[in-house]
Amino acid sequence: METRLFVLVFVVGLALCGAVEVTKLSLVGKPYGTVQDNQAQVSCTYKLKAGEGGAQITFSKNEQIFERANGPSAANPDVEYTAAARVDTSQRGNEGAVKCEVKAPNGDSSSKQLMVFIADMPKAAGNKIALDSLSKNKCVVKVNYASIPSDPPLETTCGIWLFDSPDQTAADHQKGMWFEGEHMEGSYSSEDGDFEKVKKEGTKRSHYRLQGVEYKLKQLPADKRMEHRCVRGFVFGSGEHAVRMPVDVSSLVIQKPFKQRCADLSPHDTDPAFNMTVVHSFKDQPDCQGMWSTMSASLKAKLTCEDDSSMIEVECDDFQWKEVAAEGEEADGKASDGDEADDDEDDAEEFVEKCRKLGSGAVTPLASLTLLVASAGMLLAN
Repeated sequence: METRLFVLVFVVGLALCGAVEVTKLSLVGKPYGTVQDNQAQVSCTYKLKAGEGGAQITFSKNEQIFERANGPSAANPDVEYTAAARVDTSQRGNEGAVKCEVKAPNGDSSSKQLMVFIADMPKAAGNKIALDSLSKNKCVVKVNYASIPSDPPLETTCGIWLFDSPDQTAADHQKGMWFEGEHMEGSYSSEDGDFEKVKKEGTKRSHYRLQGVEYKLKQLPADKRMEHRCVRGFVFGSGEHAVRMPVDVSSLVIQKPFKQRCADLSPHDTDPAFNMTVVHSFKDQPDCQGMWSTMSASLKAKLTCEDDSSMIEVECDDFQWKEVAAEGEEADGKASDGDEADDDEDDAEEFVEKCRKLGSGAVTPLASLTLLVASAGMLLAN
């Protein structure tokens, strides 16, 4: 499911001559006004040619001038000048098209127009917009989604956000996508009808609510950094003329922070299916997804298969156990059966499977194979 909350602001510009140019018209701070702020500031940036000092700047809304300003007496063509005006946002009905026009003494002019939208959104305690809550009972998570009431209501998309990068310090560490599971819903959208719309009595304000979202942590991918995320924003207008503006992104923690995260190896130490010893540096308990997570810079383990006395040292790297070669040596591939395709696999997992086959007799240890060949030679000689 794609995130539906993005900015789409219409700014129309008109320059009648190159002597003057309005380069930008925007609201200062938020891209929309609110009833609670009472007013919003509009900033108009423009450039003038040398000798075009004394320009006149006018601000109008719906073709009605509400403020005038004077440009510099001497113009520098290498400088961008700014004029500002305040727009009344005390009620939603004050929405309208604001235009900034700059006119030079010789009659040349340039203008830009901006649609100013207004929302009625009272401030909650702590200026919180999201009122989401999460509870966890053992390995089962329950989430309730809600936000403060507003007019228009805050369109909402909530769910499990999977990050592209496991590194929380990477430049693009927030990039990712909504999780969509095979047996569970990973994200919900008010625009898809997943939320209940709740109206605040005696007002035009309303909000979207979704309660009792429940799932097991084992249903989530173990090899991803993730969080519960909600993205909220206003939609002004409707249909093809709708304008969407982001307001808030909030998150709830479902996964402890980590620098290294790999599959729990401790069950192999006690698995009766084969004879294996596991020595590791992990000091905590595995999580609900059967993973070891640590803030340590490294996570290492040593696995020994007693059936053939083979041993492998592994280190956690990008959610997988990778064989560690001794200093000055290359990895000897003890985990592999010789297939080059194994290079992308988890080396500890391959080593465990190989040892399991040895214990079950599916693979004959090298010593037994040597004895078998020697016996066959004696029989042929006789």
